[in-house]
Amino acid sequence: MNRFTAIAMICATALLAPEVRADNTADEADLRFKRGVEFYRAKKFEDALAEFFQANRLVRNKNVILNIARCYEQLRQFDEAYRYYDEVLAEYSKAEDRRGVEESLARLAPQVALVRVESDSPGADIFVERKDLGSRGTTPKTLALPPGKANIILSLAGYRDASQRAVLTTGRTATVNLPLEFIYGAVELSGSPEGAQVRVDKSEGPADGVLPGTLKLKPGRHILQISAADYLSTQLPVDVKADESVKAEAKLQPLPAPTGNLMVTANHDGALVRVDGKAMGFTPAVVPLPVGKHRLAVEMAEMRSFQKEVEILQDKSEVVTAELRYSGGVTTAVNKSETAVEDAPASVTIISREEIQAFGYTSLPEALRAVRGMSISNDRSYDYLGVRGFSPPGDYNNRVLILYDGHPMNDIYAGQAYFGHENNIDLNEVERIEVVRGPVSSLFGSAAFFGVINIVPRHKLASQKAELSGAAGSLGLGRVRATAGTEGESGEFLLSLGALRATGQDLYLVPADAHRPETLVRDRDDEQAVNGDARARLGEFSLLGTINSRTKDIPTGIFGTALTGSQVRIIDQRGFVEGRWDHATTGGSTLAARAYYDATRYRGVFPYQDGTTQTDRGGADWGGAELRFRSAEWLGQNLTLGLEVQEQFRIYQIGMLDGVTGLNDTRQFTIASAYAGDELRLGSRLLINASARADYYVDSFGLQVNPRLAIIGKPWGGGITKLMGGRSFRAPTANERYYYDGYIDPVTHQPHYVTSRPNPDVKPETILTAELEHTQEIGDNLRVVGAAFVNRLSDLVLTLTDDHGLSYWSNAQGTVQTRGAEAELRWQPARLSMVSVAYWYQQMVIDNLDAGQENRLRSNTPAHAFSIKGMFPIAAPFLVGAAEAVYNSSRRTSDGAAATGEMLWLNLGLSGQLPGGSFRYFAGVQNLLNEQVRLPVGFEVPGETVPTYGRTFVLQVAAAY
Repeated sequence: MNRFTAIAMICATALLAPEVRADNTADEADLRFKRGVEFYRAKKFEDALAEFFQANRLVRNKNVILNIARCYEQLRQFDEAYRYYDEVLAEYSKAEDRRGVEESLARLAPQVALVRVESDSPGADIFVERKDLGSRGTTPKTLALPPGKANIILSLAGYRDASQRAVLTTGRTATVNLPLEFIYGAVELSGSPEGAQVRVDKSEGPADGVLPGTLKLKPGRHILQISAADYLSTQLPVDVKADESVKAEAKLQPLPAPTGNLMVTANHDGALVRVDGKAMGFTPAVVPLPVGKHRLAVEMAEMRSFQKEVEILQDKSEVVTAELRYSGGVTTAVNKSETAVEDAPASVTIISREEIQAFGYTSLPEALRAVRGMSISNDRSYDYLGVRGFSPPGDYNNRVLILYDGHPMNDIYAGQAYFGHENNIDLNEVERIEVVRGPVSSLFGSAAFFGVINIVPRHKLASQKAELSGAAGSLGLGRVRATAGTEGESGEFLLSLGALRATGQDLYLVPADAHRPETLVRDRDDEQAVNGDARARLGEFSLLGTINSRTKDIPTGIFGTALTGSQVRIIDQRGFVEGRWDHATTGGSTLAARAYYDATRYRGVFPYQDGTTQTDRGGADWGGAELRFRSAEWLGQNLTLGLEVQEQFRIYQIGMLDGVTGLNDTRQFTIASAYAGDELRLGSRLLINASARADYYVDSFGLQVNPRLAIIGKPWGGGITKLMGGRSFRAPTANERYYYDGYIDPVTHQPHYVTSRPNPDVKPETILTAELEHTQEIGDNLRVVGAAFVNRLSDLVLTLTDDHGLSYWSNAQGTVQTRGAEAELRWQPARLSMVSVAYWYQQMVIDNLDAGQENRLRSNTPAHAFSIKGMFPIAAPFLVGAAEAVYNSSRRTSDGAAATGEMLWLNLGLSGQLPGGSFRYFAGVQNLLNEQVRLPVGFEVPGETVPTYGRTFVLQVAAAY
C-alpha cells in the first residue's frame, strides 16, 4: 500500500466514523482518533496505534479497529495486523466494505502462520498458551500467530476447558477443532411409589427417569414432573449445581379409591362396628368404604363378636345384619390371658360397667351381694365374703383371692383380701368385675382357694380428658373423686384420686356380757378412706400403681374394749406398683413379664375398761417378678408356661400394752414358682384345659403342687357343658403362725402369754373341688345356667385352746365338705335392658371336728339364697330404672345356739347419662324394707351377732369434659 492510498483511507474512515454522543467520553474519543490520524500521516505509527487503542477503549468503533490493523501492518507486525483485520471483517456487512478488508487479509496471509480455531459449542473464548494473557476472541475464529508450536485453550461457561497444541507454519493455515465437555449436576431421587416416571421441565413425552434413580442435569433450576398410575401427579423444583449432587424426595398420594357403602344393622342397637380392625360407629350404621374386600366385626359387651368378610362394589350398598348372641363376656382371671367365659375352665360371672352404673354400686360387697354362690356380712370392722357355703366369721377373707387388674391384693401378713373400703376402689373407675368360682391355685398359688375376684379398671376416659365424681347418702356418706387422663397413638395415662367419709350408725347397742351390762354407744362407727390410682401405657410397656389408707372406728366393744373414752380404731394401708411388658409375636405367640413391689401396714388401737391400751402393729414388704409365655395355636392347642419369684423382704408384727412391747416378730421368706397350662381343642365341640403350678416355699412349707383340669363340651347348639376339678391350697400367714399377746419377762427374756400363743408348725390347708356346669342359650337373648359342686377341705387352719387356756392356730384333724347347686336365668334383649334370676343352695358336712370348731365353720352361711335383678331402659340412655332383690335364709351363730339373719334385701335406683357420658347420675335406695337383721360374727364380738344397717339413700353424679 502506497502512502497516498493509506492517507486517503484514513481520511475516509474518519469521515465514515459514526456520530457519537456529545458527552465527555465521546469528545475524548474523537480527540484521540484525530490525533491518531495526525500521527499516522506523520508516519509515527506507534504513537498513532496508542491513540487508536485509547479511542477504541473509550468508544468501540469498527473503523478504529481497522486503523489499528493498518498501524500494525505499517509496523510489520503481521500477526497482530491479521488478527485485527479478521476481527473487523466480522463487523462489516456490506460487500464493498468487506472487499477492502478481505484484500488486506489476502495480502498478509503469505506472511503469517494461521490457525483456524473451532469448537462444537460456538462462542468459546480462545486463549493462547495461558488464560491470564487474555482472550484472543471466540470460536470460530482464524488467528495469526508466530510460527512454531502454540497451545490453544478454549473456555466456555458451563463447560470444562479444552486445549490442543498446534504446529504453525508461515503461509499455511492449521486447524484446531476442540469438543467441549458440558459440566452437569446430579439429582438423586427417592420416594414412592417405586417406578414412578420423572420428566424434566415437561409434563408430556418420554420419561427422563424413574423413582428411585439419579438424573444428570444442566446446572440451574428445573421442575421435575412426577407421575404414576393410580396416584396424584406432583411437581418438584430442584436447584442443580455443576459437579454437585442434590437429593430430592417425592411421595405421591394415591388417587381416592372408588367407594361404596356398608350398611350394618344388628338385633341389638348400639353394637360397635369395626371394619378392618378400626372402630367405625355403632349399629345401625352406614359406613363409606373403598371398593374391595373388608373384614367386618360387630361387637357388644357380653356378646360373641359377629365377623364376616364383605365385598364393596363401586357406588353400591352392601347390607349386613349381625345376629349377636350373649357369651357372658371375657375374663383374664382364669388363664392369665383374655378368655371368653364360655371357654373358661371355671364357673364365671361378669358384672359389667353398665350393670355397675345402673344399680349404683359403691363398693365390692354391694356388687357381689346378688351373685350366685356369694353371701355378705359385716362386723363393723370389715366386710366379709362367703363363697359356696363357707364363710367362717373373722377370717379376713383370706380364702378368696382379690385381684386388681390381675395383681393380687391379698396381703402376706394376715392374708387379708381387702374386700371393703380398706381397698377403697370407686366402682366408677371399674370396667368390669370378674367372679371366678373354684380353685385357681394352679395359676395364682396360695389364697386362690374358693375363687378369685378380679377388678378390672378402665384405662381411659373415652373422649374426655377429666372427670369429677361425687356421692352423698345416708350414714353420713360422702365420696369425691377426680380423674384425669390422656390418650395418644402409642399409649395412655390415667390418674385418679379419691376420698370417702362415712359417719356410720349414730347409736349402737352393745349386748351385755359377763363383765358389763347392755350399753348404748354413740358416734363410734366412723370410717374414712383415701385412695390414689395411676395407670399408664406406652407401647408394649405399662405401669399400674395404687395406694389406699382406711381408718375405721369400731363400736362393738370387740375383745372387751372400753365403750367410752378413747376410740377403738383400726388403720389399714395397702399399696403396690407394678411394671408390665406384653409382647405379641408375628406368629401369634405372646410373651409377658412383670415386676412388682407391694406393701401393707396395719395398726389397731384397743383401749380397755381397766385403763390399759393394747396397740397391735403389723405389715409386710414384698416384691417379685414373673415371666409368662403363651404359644400360638399349634395342633389345636395353646401352651402357657410361667415362672415367678417372690421375695418377702419383711413380715412384722408388734404388740404393745401401754407402750411396753410384748410381741416383736419379724420374718423373711422366699417363694419360687413355676406353672404350665395347655388348652387343647378337639374339633369345634370339645376343649380340654389342664394346668398345674408348683410353689416352693424356701425354708418354710417346702413344695406345693396344685393341678386343675376342665373338660368343656358343646354337645348341641347353644349348649356348653363344663366338667371341672382341681386342687388349691392356702399357706398359713405369719399372723397365724407367730402371733401372741403377752409380754417379755425382763429377767428371763422369755415371752409370757396372756390369751394366745404362737404355733410355727401350722402347715398349708388344701381343697379338692369337683364341679359340673351346663349353660343353655335359648333364642338370642336368654341364657340358663345350672351347676352342682362339691369341695373337700383338709388341714383347715382353725383356732384351738390348749390345756392352759391359751388359744392358738392349728390344722384341724377332721375334714370338711361343702356341696351345693346353683341355677341362674338371664334375659338380656338389649343394652341397658336385663333381667337375672338366680338361686343357690349350699350345705356343709363335717367329719371329726370338735363342737366348737364345727359350730364356727357352720355359722354365717345361709343354706338357701336367691336374687332377682332387672335393668329397664325407660328413656335410655337418659333414664334407666333398676331393681334388685336378694334373699338369704337364716344363718347359725358361732356357738351353734341360734338361727339368725334371714332377710330380704330390696334395692331400687334410677340412673342415666348424657350422650358421650359427659354427665352421669344415680339416685337410689338400699334395703328399702329396712331389714335390720343380726348376722353372725366372731367370738371376739359381744353377742356374736351384729345388726345390718337399715334403709339408706345415695345420690351419685359424675361430670366429664
